[in-house]
Amino acid sequence: MLDTSPASPEKPAKSRGEFTVPASTLDTWNAVGQVLVRLDGVTYEGRAQMLGLYAVQYRGERFLILTRGLVVTAERQTLATEVSARLLDGKPHGSDAAVELLGLLQRRLPGEIARITASKR
Repeated sequence: MLDTSPASPEKPAKSRGEFTVPASTLDTWNAVGQVLVRLDGVTYEGRAQMLGLYAVQYRGERFLILTRGLVVTAERQTLATEVSARLLDGKPHGSDAAVELLGLLQRRLPGEIARITASKR
């Protein structure tokens, strides 16, 4: 029997500006986009699927939300994707606004990823 329960983040954020979800990069990227366009206070400016990013404005700040697939390792033998906040030049971003938006994403992504994967069946 397939486990259809929503995926939850693997661990607490490694830093203020990133977290990991146990899901494919494409599903995570799609889910991030769905969550962002529904969040009050987020201005969606653009996206680039090949780069795994969304350009947003939140609480008066412009930054990127980046999704990046992680390599399967002996410790993590399933698909996983890192979600991080980056400055427009690509450097890590850990401002209060970015951390708040990442927290919202971290809470909402498991349900959205579950919805996306269920719609594929």
